[in-house]
Amino acid sequence: MSNSTIGEFTKKFQKRKISVIGKEPTWMTHLPNVPVDIPSLVNRPTQNKTLEKHFKQAGGFDWCLWDPPKVGVLPSGEQYLYDGDHSRHMYKIAFPTARTMPIAPRDMDTREDIHYYFAQINGGSRKNASAEEKFVHQFLSGDVKSEAVVKQLKACGLQIFCTDEKNGAVGDMSGPTVRYRGFTKSIKASSVGAVKSAVSLIKTTFKSVDAIHAELLEGLSIVLTDYPEVDDHGVYEEEFCEWFKANKVNEQRSVTTSWKNSGGAIHNKQGPSVARGILLDFVKKCAVKPKLDIARLGKRGV
Repeated sequence: MSNSTIGEFTKKFQKRKISVIGKEPTWMTHLPNVPVDIPSLVNRPTQNKTLEKHFKQAGGFDWCLWDPPKVGVLPSGEQYLYDGDHSRHMYKIAFPTARTMPIAPRDMDTREDIHYYFAQINGGSRKNASAEEKFVHQFLSGDVKSEAVVKQLKACGLQIFCTDEKNGAVGDMSGPTVRYRGFTKSIKASSVGAVKSAVSLIKTTFKSVDAIHAELLEGLSIVLTDYPEVDDHGVYEEEFCEWFKANKVNEQRSVTTSWKNSGGAIHNKQGPSVARGILLDFVKKCAVKPKLDIARLGKRGV
């Protein structure tokens, strides 16, 4: 938490007038107000670039998104902000003439209590939403980009799961689950067609496929994209499928890790590393000794 901010706003943001979206909720008008510059304890930096990002994502200052900062109130009457410093600074920027702001007070016995609850809130007692949870909610909100991803999921026979509740999953409800980031990375690295083929091969190889391993999906999709010789109607299609299906004795995770390591396990290149490991293993074990240039993957950084 910080009583001041560090860093610079972009010139474009400095010239921008912050839009205030909606009205202050009625329940919030009943909260106590404190000076906007109420002190906090053991400050941590509040970055202006982070504040700018929040404003950009929200389209301005949105009352429906803004949470009143939490303030610890000591028996002596001393008050210290201990959670919500970004909220405080967003309020100050949106309402530059405001002297006070609404807060959520919490009675504390000592300063040590304030530090304790700061540590609890920021150390794990509050669970952030997963990428899958965020995505499902974005789709249900009518987000156009999310709708496009759901169409790709359905085409590939996959679903993204959030919860067992109604509308808690999106995509092909009969298909295995996949991680949001893993799926979108696979699509970006290849194509919907390649990912669909990769899913089909994985499902026919591994038993009880309730979920598709993200790195395996990306790696195999890259192989099918960069090496059409092993894809549908390719000269080595039959040999590749037979070799791949022979891995049915393994678990997705273990064989993926093995391929990734043999492919170099390049940092931030997990999918391409898996792809390289797959090609190396296939070329080594295939009886016909396929003529496939591993160097083609060099453009992917492995």
